[in-house]
Amino acid sequence: MRDILEREAAAALDTGYAVRGKAGAHVGPVHADLAFATTRADFAALKHDWTALERESGPALNFFQTYAWLWSWFETHEAQLQADNTELLIVTTRAGGRLTSVWPLMIVREAGLRVVRWMSEPHLQYGDALATSDAERMGHFRQVWDELMSLRTWDTMVLSKSLKGSRLHGFLEAQNILTCNDGVASMLDLTPYRTPQDYYSALSRSRRKRTKRRRNKLAGVGELNFSVHTDGPEFAAAVQTALELKQQWLVENALQSQTIFGAETQDFLGELGNCTPAGAHHIAAVMTVGGKPAAIEIGFLRGDHYYAYLGAFDGSLRDYSPGKVQMAMMVEWCIEQGAEKYDLLGTPALYKSEWTDTAVEMRDYCYGRTLWGYVYTRVWLGLLRPTAKAMLENLSVEHRRRVLALLGAGPRVDRPRESGEPIAG
Repeated sequence: MRDILEREAAAALDTGYAVRGKAGAHVGPVHADLAFATTRADFAALKHDWTALERESGPALNFFQTYAWLWSWFETHEAQLQADNTELLIVTTRAGGRLTSVWPLMIVREAGLRVVRWMSEPHLQYGDALATSDAERMGHFRQVWDELMSLRTWDTMVLSKSLKGSRLHGFLEAQNILTCNDGVASMLDLTPYRTPQDYYSALSRSRRKRTKRRRNKLAGVGELNFSVHTDGPEFAAAVQTALELKQQWLVENALQSQTIFGAETQDFLGELGNCTPAGAHHIAAVMTVGGKPAAIEIGFLRGDHYYAYLGAFDGSLRDYSPGKVQMAMMVEWCIEQGAEKYDLLGTPALYKSEWTDTAVEMRDYCYGRTLWGYVYTRVWLGLLRPTAKAMLENLSVEHRRRVLALLGAGPRVDRPRESGEPIAG
């Protein structure tokens, strides 16, 4: 793989860009060096410069591009990646030796095709490159893009979950390529609130009453306790409990999540607590009722932005709305920590309109380099797959279970991570 990339990088010199393969450097008008990291050793060697770039680029919406996140994912999934013939395709640019951008990509096999995707899919929630503020202006995005287009090692590219305002969004938008899925990320702007009381005062009277009524009703079952664990063994233990609760909910509703049921997911999320990006914390917010876990939220706080990554609740308490009670407590905690955004991410769910006041555009950008790659992105990813998923999920639980049994799929349906959906119970 590396030999192919090096030969094609050398062949790309007529673009006028500066390209560095493993064999040496060539100076072009933009004075940028481009390199590929395709092995574990290549990836590990980038740690120092990658984490420095994280500090330089600031705590923008790039948590899922941090070295800690991606290395934890890679280490816990490496055996499966090898079994699936997945290849790393990390692309970096440098100017004067300074790392200016990292595109953390991989090549996966889907339907017999070689598909370029972001590393850590389907776990990641926002896809982007990690980059300095001047990387695009210096032409480095264009250089990487042209180099990727010149490769003959893939059939189609799916750059998913590009959030408006992220580093790459404007550049990808300007490429006039297919968008195979449009959506929004739902966030609550916390900047108007100095205290939790400020937040509740801004709610409608009926919303305040509902919130108080839910909490009192749940407190009638047993004593409420809310605690937040950051990193370490308590975080890992909360991850395990949250995944068990989530899996139970999914099975009961005849649904599947590729991430929640993944064999490596618990190891991956638990390991995150031992490998934290600079300026970030991994959060496990646990609400107990009578000493037993009633609702858990796993999230990440980086800078002033909180990502609500995974929510789960005890299904036996669903009539008491434990998820909504826990979410209210989490909003309070975020305000007290000085967070400016409570981000429920991009998975669509009706309950989010009650909890958020900001919708940020999010798109999947798809480019079929070969004929079959184009058909796959245009017909399957852009039309048939979302239609089939919507039809299946609109069925009743019993009908969905019957359909899946006929398909030999058991009680599970391929579905993206529900960022907090059970929390809304």
